[in-house]
Amino acid sequence: MMGIDDDDDEQDESWRRPSPFWRRKPKENEIEEQIEEAMRQGKFDNLRGAGKPLDLKKNPYAAEEEDLAHQLLRDNQYTLPWISARTDVLTRIEQLKTDMARAWAYYYEAYRAAGGPGERVALSMAWDRRIEAWEQGIVVLNREIELANLKNPVSHLEIYKLDFKYELEKLGAVRRLERLL
Repeated sequence: MMGIDDDDDEQDESWRRPSPFWRRKPKENEIEEQIEEAMRQGKFDNLRGAGKPLDLKKNPYAAEEEDLAHQLLRDNQYTLPWISARTDVLTRIEQLKTDMARAWAYYYEAYRAAGGPGERVALSMAWDRRIEAWEQGIVVLNREIELANLKNPVSHLEIYKLDFKYELEKLGAVRRLERLL
C-alpha cells in the first residue's frame, strides 16, 4: 500500500498536464490565422477587381428583377413612399426639437434679464402660447408617426412617438417661466 510520502515518480500526474482541448484556439482565431497566412503567401494578390472600388449600387442578395427595379428608382431619383414618409416625419421631429431648444434658450435668458414684472408677464404669456402650440404640434406629429410606422415594412425602423414632458426635461426647460425665479 502506498502512502502520501511515497516516491513521486510512481504517482500518476497526468491530471496536471493540460488537456489538448484547452490548447485549442477559438475557430475565429484559426480562421484569421489562415487568412493572414494566405495573405503572406500572396494568394489574394491576383483577385478579380483588386484595387478597384466596390460597386455598392448592386445588392448581392437581391433577385435580378428586384435589382433592376431598385436601379430604375435610383436613376429617376424616386424613393419608395414609406421611405419618403419616414424621412419627412424625421425632418419635422428635428425641426420641432430645434425650434424648442432655440425658443427655450431665448426665453430663459430674456426672462432672467427682464427689467420688471410687466416684461416678465409678457414673456410668460408668449412662452405659454409656445407651449400650447408645441403640445398641439406633437399630437399631430404623433399621428403622422403612427401612419409612417404603419407604412413601414421594417419593424426595427419604427419611429418613436414624442412625449412633450420628456422633450422639455431634455432641454432643462420648465413649463412655467415663473419657476425660474
